[in-house]
Amino acid sequence: DLLAIVDNVLPESMLTHLQALFDVDSPFWREHNYHSKSTGYFSYTHALDCPPSSNLDQIMHYLWKLAMVKFPEASRATRVEWWAHNRPHPSGHQLHFDSDNEGLGGVRNPIVTSVCYLSQGMGGPTLITNQNVNDSTLACTGWLVHPKKNRFVVFDGQVLHGVIPGRSFNPSHGSRRVTWMVAFWESITERGSAEEGPCASRNFPVEGQTKYTWCDSLFLKKDEWREEELSFDSHKSGADDAVSVAQVFSSVLRPGAPEGEATGMPQYDACFQGF
Repeated sequence: DLLAIVDNVLPESMLTHLQALFDVDSPFWREHNYHSKSTGYFSYTHALDCPPSSNLDQIMHYLWKLAMVKFPEASRATRVEWWAHNRPHPSGHQLHFDSDNEGLGGVRNPIVTSVCYLSQGMGGPTLITNQNVNDSTLACTGWLVHPKKNRFVVFDGQVLHGVIPGRSFNPSHGSRRVTWMVAFWESITERGSAEEGPCASRNFPVEGQTKYTWCDSLFLKKDEWREEELSFDSHKSGADDAVSVAQVFSSVLRPGAPEGEATGMPQYDACFQGF
C-alpha cells in the first residue's frame, strides 16, 4: 500500500505540453541555471484549495484527483509542490526523504509524493523503500519502478527513496532522464517570489510581472482541460510493474559482517541530505 503505478497517465495533449516545458533545450533549465554546481534544490508551490489558475494547475489537479483514488488521505492537501530533473543515463539520485526545505529546521513530509516520467527508458529505476525517518532500523524492503514515458508513480510521502544509476551504455545517445515530481501537502512554507532566484517552495511566477520566459506557455488555462471535459479512468493503472527488492542495505563497514546486516539509522544530515 506504499505505492501505486499508473501507465499512460496523462492525455496526449498534457504529456506533449510538459515535454515541451521540460525539453532538454528548453529555457526552464537555462533560466534556473540548473546545470551549475552552485544551483541547489528548487521548487514551486501552488494552492489546491481554489480553482486552477493556470494550465499547469489544471494538470496538477488532474494528478491530485488520481492520487486521491490511490491514497484517499491526499484529499487533505491544500498545497502542491513541484520540481523537475534532467539527468544523463548513468546519473542516480541519493536516497532521501522529501521534506519542506530539504529538512532544514526539522523533517516535515508531504502526504504523498509522485514522479511523472517524461522520457522513454532513460536512466535507472526509482527505488522506493518502506523506511520512515523516525525508524530505528534501516529499510528491509524496497521496490524498483523503471522509467517509462507517461508513467506515474505515487507513493507515501514519508518514505525513503532515490534513483539507481542507469546501467550499461546510454540506450539513446544524447538523451536524458527527464522527470517531473509533484508532492501534495497539508501545508508547506512558501519562500518568496520566483524573481528572487531558484529556491525551495517559491511562489509561481506572475504573468506580466516576471523576467522568466520558461513559464510563458503555462498561464492560459485550456478549455479542453477543464475537469468536466476530461475523461478520468481511475482503473487505468493495471501496471503491476514494481520490482520487489528483498534486501535494500548491506553492511560494508565490518569485515566478515553477515550479508544484509543493518547498523541502525544514521543521522539525517549525515546521510540523506546535503550532498
